[in-house]
Amino acid sequence: MNNIEENFLFYRGRPILLLSNSCWYLNHYRNCLIKEIQKNNLKLIVMAPYDKSSIELSSKVVYIPWRVSRNNNFNLLILFIAFLRLFFQIRALKPGIIHSHTLKPNLLASVVSALFGIPLVISFAGLGRLSTMNGRNKIFLKIVLKLITFFSTRERYSRWKWKYNYQRTTMIFQNPEDLDLFKKIIGNNSKSLNFKLIFGSGVPKDYINSSENILSSGDNLKNKKINAVYCARLLKSKGIEIFISLAKQFPNINFNVYGEIDPFSNDSLSLEEFEKIKSEKNVIYHGFKKNPLLNHLDTPAILLVPSLYGEGLPRSIPEAMVLGIPVIASLKACCGIFNETYLYPAYSNNSLDYTKLLKKIISNFGKEEFIKKLNISRDYAKENFSEELIVRTTFD
Repeated sequence: MNNIEENFLFYRGRPILLLSNSCWYLNHYRNCLIKEIQKNNLKLIVMAPYDKSSIELSSKVVYIPWRVSRNNNFNLLILFIAFLRLFFQIRALKPGIIHSHTLKPNLLASVVSALFGIPLVISFAGLGRLSTMNGRNKIFLKIVLKLITFFSTRERYSRWKWKYNYQRTTMIFQNPEDLDLFKKIIGNNSKSLNFKLIFGSGVPKDYINSSENILSSGDNLKNKKINAVYCARLLKSKGIEIFISLAKQFPNINFNVYGEIDPFSNDSLSLEEFEKIKSEKNVIYHGFKKNPLLNHLDTPAILLVPSLYGEGLPRSIPEAMVLGIPVIASLKACCGIFNETYLYPAYSNNSLDYTKLLKKIISNFGKEEFIKKLNISRDYAKENFSEELIVRTTFD
């Protein structure tokens, strides 16, 4: 029996722990991974703060509430309390592997797993926001990433003794730009780390098995209303303000908003700003809906992703591509993965660029070159971004 087989048998008797800063994240983006782990008869526990998705998540898997603030700040006292709660939970659960998601859980998981010598899989999403930060925030985030690296490469093997173990942790990045940025921040230490590039959480089967938007078939579009679509939290950095400004310029287009304000983010629209959005005549607010793009197969639809947030990989982009829906996206949202072959990139965050691209797409409806581009992007998305592929790679 080789070492891999021995390790597998050893960890098979101990649970895998999925850790995140929200149940919604695990329920929405890691549901297929949860099913894959369970299908292989491995014990599974999830930990995350209680939210509106907690009840649904607890119906599928053993769920332990983790009392940690979802606020983006790193208040040291709150962080220390969250660390203690995680420390005692990990000591009691004795997981064989920890798989953590989002920045604050990644930091705390790296420290706790080092103390107990537990194998760790860290998933990073959205380091690109570093490029939009300045001053103390940028310095602080770099320090957090270096701390994660420091503890990820070490483990305690007796009460006061530590050793290097570069094989204990694997780090998953969702796009090549984030991976390159991380390597630049860490410097020479990155040469000894285990990196994996896995493109987001994947496009669900519901999309891949669905019929395509009428644009990709070149159907007669006469008398059909055009629908622009926004799918994200209502954060200014995700481009909600640009989306609404375009609604004012195109009164004959329906602008559909799928998403909610985020009370834990200082970047979110206020209630007053939100009410102004709902007052626009051609803005249709749907709130949070599961699989929103599936509602736009029978009319010409265009997905807009005017985000400067620093995305890991916005899942709505490959979802739209699979459905034959054209995409207009910021360079930040393209993540170094998507280019003019597959979508319509906006090279600046000026609303004028988005206006030009909207007009360009509308004028190209039904043309052979336009339909060919949609078909190319659909095949590319199906081949590289299916949830089945992403989950299999992550599970391996």
